[in-house]
Amino acid sequence: LALAAVAALASPASTQIFSEDFSSGTPPTGWTVVDVAASGVAGWIPGILDPYSGMDHTDWAFHDYDYVLPANTIMVSPVIDFSTVSGASLSFLTETEWAEWMLHHPYSLSDGVSTAEVSTDGGATWTVVWTDDVLLDFTPVTRTVDISAYDGMPNVQIGFRYTGFDAHAWWLDDVLIDGAGGPSYSIAGLAGGGTATLTVAGATPGGPV
Repeated sequence: LALAAVAALASPASTQIFSEDFSSGTPPTGWTVVDVAASGVAGWIPGILDPYSGMDHTDWAFHDYDYVLPANTIMVSPVIDFSTVSGASLSFLTETEWAEWMLHHPYSLSDGVSTAEVSTDGGATWTVVWTDDVLLDFTPVTRTVDISAYDGMPNVQIGFRYTGFDAHAWWLDDVLIDGAGGPSYSIAGLAGGGTATLTVAGATPGGPV
């Protein structure tokens, strides 16, 4: 029983590291929208009552299509500290209109692409971690992406990039990052009658251990 109790310490519980529901507007405080194409396109804006589906998206982030200006627009999160995080995952609620105007669609009519990306250098470079492959319009779905490759990094930013000309419309909500945060523990030399070594990683000065 004692061994089982000690072993349970080795895996910190999953915890929510970051969340955004866009209820305060788009972009929310701490987020930025970058017009990479410098085309002047409206980019990411607060959601509205969708006139086509009738769905209320007023608390979502929204990127509409533009048939005059090309778009390459990325909505960037604040810096998130993954220093003490393990097993990080990103999830978000996404919905697309005019999916057939996306590049991947088998009957594609345009060049639209939606991606989730990660930067660790202040947005100088980005790595794509998810590309939308939706085929149906007006179908909200939660996507979950493994971003554990960024565990231990202190300066992680998440970006949602829309690209396309006269392409699709994209709705986004409920961005969550989960992982095992806080201290983690390992034990060496555990044997009957012996002395074991407990190692604590990820603790901060003055914080709980």
